[in-house]
Amino acid sequence: YHFLQRHLNLSASSVAHVPTSSSQQRQSMSSYNPHMQLDDDEIDEALTHPLVQRSMSVLRHMPAYYAHTLELIAASRRSEVTRRFLLALTSGYNGLSPIEMRAHDPVNYVGDMCAFVFRAASGESDLAWGVLSYENEKKKDEEGEGVDEAQNEEGNKEDIDELMDDEDDDLALDLKPMSAADMLSHAVSGVSRPLKSRISQVVSSLACRPDENEEGDDFEGGTDAGSGFPKRGRSDFGIEGSAIEEEATAARSRISSLYSVCGLLLFYHSALTKAIQKLDQRQQKMQGKPPRSHDDLTLLSKNSLLQSIIECLEEGALAFAASVRVYGAMLEPLASLTSSDKESTLAKALVVTITDARLASPGFSSDVVCRSSDASKRSLSLEYLCDVVIESAMPYCRTLDDASSLRSALTTAKKAGLEIECSTKWDKAMSDQEKVILDRLIETETKRFLDQCGLGRLITSLEDMEHVYVDGMTMSSHPGLTKADVESAMKEFYSSLFAPPLPSFESVRDPMLRKRSRGTIATNVSNEYARLYDMITGERGGYNDLSFLGHNPNQVRTLLSL
Repeated sequence: YHFLQRHLNLSASSVAHVPTSSSQQRQSMSSYNPHMQLDDDEIDEALTHPLVQRSMSVLRHMPAYYAHTLELIAASRRSEVTRRFLLALTSGYNGLSPIEMRAHDPVNYVGDMCAFVFRAASGESDLAWGVLSYENEKKKDEEGEGVDEAQNEEGNKEDIDELMDDEDDDLALDLKPMSAADMLSHAVSGVSRPLKSRISQVVSSLACRPDENEEGDDFEGGTDAGSGFPKRGRSDFGIEGSAIEEEATAARSRISSLYSVCGLLLFYHSALTKAIQKLDQRQQKMQGKPPRSHDDLTLLSKNSLLQSIIECLEEGALAFAASVRVYGAMLEPLASLTSSDKESTLAKALVVTITDARLASPGFSSDVVCRSSDASKRSLSLEYLCDVVIESAMPYCRTLDDASSLRSALTTAKKAGLEIECSTKWDKAMSDQEKVILDRLIETETKRFLDQCGLGRLITSLEDMEHVYVDGMTMSSHPGLTKADVESAMKEFYSSLFAPPLPSFESVRDPMLRKRSRGTIATNVSNEYARLYDMITGERGGYNDLSFLGHNPNQVRTLLSL
């Protein structure tokens, strides 16, 4: 017991002794043990030395000393892991540059910190298993050498296991040694607070405009909380177009970075959970117990590092959801001050940016499991993104190009894993909106066709006559519908039938839809001509000579369909 404390330097495991710079590192190590200076590799190798492992095996026969030694080792490893993490942040570790040198790149910054913590956790997992599994490994190596020796070892193991399982004995509870998962959780708990504070700072900075603190007093309305966008009281957004374009691009970049950070947190939370679960299952198997479920394991371990990552994930998901909502609310002012972007293209750009980030992030793959809240999962889903962004852009969908941009955004989201129910809902909404836009376009083009071919003024005069009509009134007596007016209009119309001014509908990309739209306009013109023809030849016409009617409605319909 005393040998292990001296050899492993367990008396200097307080976090207060952790050096925070490379200049303090060697001095601190020397103060721990003036007779023995160990570098980082030697510190790790000391725990895996056969002499230390055999000493721990012997110490199992003294449960109080054994449990206390495990606690001291876990505390020592906690100090060591914390020291290495702080050095990696500020001064660099193992020849690498300091992580905080990349603080300007939030995604890589968070990724480097999480990767360092995960590598440290993996190493601590191996060390914890090496300390606790010596008895089992020794038994396997010496199996068959002697039945009596094996029985004695089994008896010793059973004594310890009985002590660990006796939950009703208060003394047993006090002397219950730490499990491998407990040692791992305690060893990495020291990095929870510095990791959480830095990730929270990254999330807060991404949720705000970079110049928010500097220009906040110049805004009449300030900023929307947690959004990173100015309120609409800012002098009617009197910013130059290029600045607005940069504003929209920067907003999408911040939202995408937030999403990528959340993906990293999802991935490393899942990876750390699997590492703890694997370690616990190995110990359960060594003790001849059935493996615990995932929920039981996380509840048992009470891992502060996992809890910190979950809290950061919740904060990041909340900031992402707020930023997406504000971006959707800012579509109109952003589009109104730029000539190149419209509301639909701005919405499409955000959806494409987020889906690209989702496909590139390992945290959103199907095999990643995280016990985050349903609200955060909903906020990070593609369904939430499409519901907010597309719904915000739909009122500004006035042209077929707008509808095409939104449909392209929806197609991109489908490829990234958008649920069928959500995609079907927005497909139907876009189809209905495209029909409304196309009907409005056909109506406009039909009126333009009638005005160009001469029938438009006759239809207008006929509508005026309907408003003042009295019994006995005839068309020929109404201004604009005299024989000379009708004859001139019909002559102009018949001459246009050889080259009908049908629109090309270049904005309609679907050739079948383009052809059908042209056919609809031809049908509408034919119907208007048939209505005029019936009125002129009817008893309300009042025309004695109908020689100016050169074609009947069927002939006109045939000529327009050619």
